[in-house]
Amino acid sequence: MNRKWLWLVIVAVAVGGFVAGVVVAQEEDWDWDYWYLPEYYSESYTPTLVEWKELAFNTYEDRKAWLTDRLQQTSCALWVTELGINVEVDTRTKSGWDMYLGDGDFACSDEEVRATYTEAAEEILDLVYDYFPELDEEDVWIEFFIEDVLVASWVYGEMLLEGEE
Repeated sequence: MNRKWLWLVIVAVAVGGFVAGVVVAQEEDWDWDYWYLPEYYSESYTPTLVEWKELAFNTYEDRKAWLTDRLQQTSCALWVTELGINVEVDTRTKSGWDMYLGDGDFACSDEEVRATYTEAAEEILDLVYDYFPELDEEDVWIEFFIEDVLVASWVYGEMLLEGEE
């Protein structure tokens, strides 16, 4: 019976050693979980504060939201550039102010459209200032779209309708 136990221990040690070797080898070969991407994707990276705020803004603010009594935001994206902050806002008109005719045209005066989008720009600026309180309004460029058509732009603190300079 002693011989049986000796062989059993030898086999158990051999199997255990084999399994441990496989696990160690597997850890060395498979420490990168994303086998479909090059390994340099696993390199560490520490974002700057401005990159974190840009990511946070896009994560939390890119959603449907009520901008004004007349406009609803359907999406919103912010980019930090060397010249300032760019924001693109997709909008649609609310049922109480259904003035949009399509292709960037409205069934009301340019001044009414300008006032509506100026009010929306002020709401977007408040959001941007929540993330970047040190900015001046001249540092923020906001473009408003409806159905992928540029309608208005907030440029250097002034609202311009598409086609105006």
